[in-house]
Amino acid sequence: MNPDAPTEAGAAAGGGPLASPAAARLILPDGQEWPLAGEALGIGRRVGNHILVDDPAVSAEHARIVRVGEDYLLLDLRSSNGTFVNGERIRELHLLRDGDRIEVADSQFQFRGPPAAGDPARAASPAAGGSDVELGVLLLKEVLLGHDAITIGRAAESDLVLDDPRVSARHARIVRLGLDYYLLDLGSTNGTFVNEQRVRDVHRLRPGDTIVIAGTPLTFLRRQIHLDGDEPEAAADSSPSFVFADASGRRWKHVRILAGVSIVLWIISLVLFLRFVMQ
Repeated sequence: MNPDAPTEAGAAAGGGPLASPAAARLILPDGQEWPLAGEALGIGRRVGNHILVDDPAVSAEHARIVRVGEDYLLLDLRSSNGTFVNGERIRELHLLRDGDRIEVADSQFQFRGPPAAGDPARAASPAAGGSDVELGVLLLKEVLLGHDAITIGRAAESDLVLDDPRVSARHARIVRLGLDYYLLDLGSTNGTFVNEQRVRDVHRLRPGDTIVIAGTPLTFLRRQIHLDGDEPEAAADSSPSFVFADASGRRWKHVRILAGVSIVLWIISLVLFLRFVMQ
């Protein structure tokens, strides 16, 4: 740990005002406390981070703690050796809970703070026989956000492909934590915007949020979805008729029924037309 951390760290470590017991704070490896009073806190090897870690195993910009509402999220900034919480490597972001141990190479930090308002433990697991759950959807061609995460970008392997040269290959990602959805910008060239504001790190999505990526607007909503086995089905009174498919390409049941009826009616019309022509 670099002892010459920026002045904000020095205030926390050198006799300045410490956080109250209920306030969110980070316990440094030497036992001193750093109040999490700002919107974000950077951890890495490069000068300019709030917490400098002088270790070759630490990336220049390794991780960041971001405040979203009353919650604190830990983001791994695509570091080489990963960021760990309680011994497990985080994939993209982690909702911090009181007592979490954060590991960056050989340096360990502890997060202390109030209980997380968006605790993933609130999410109920659907019963085997099917149940109603609330999921997010993106209104472009109604993409169901039923998975833990989806990637948006120009690359063909993206879950949602946007064929626009202004869109980066891996532009943005939506991650589901419990009942909440978070939008991350993956270092895109032209940025990701929500309600005309550029997303700096992460944004917690709320119903009605308008996401703009290049020239493509996406609207985030929440829908009650009935889970029956392996395939999601929209509640009868909650889904419009223009629902096509979820992110994995599986068709919804009511759309298949409508398609089948349409085909039958088309065949009947064709038979009647041919009979009229041949008379």
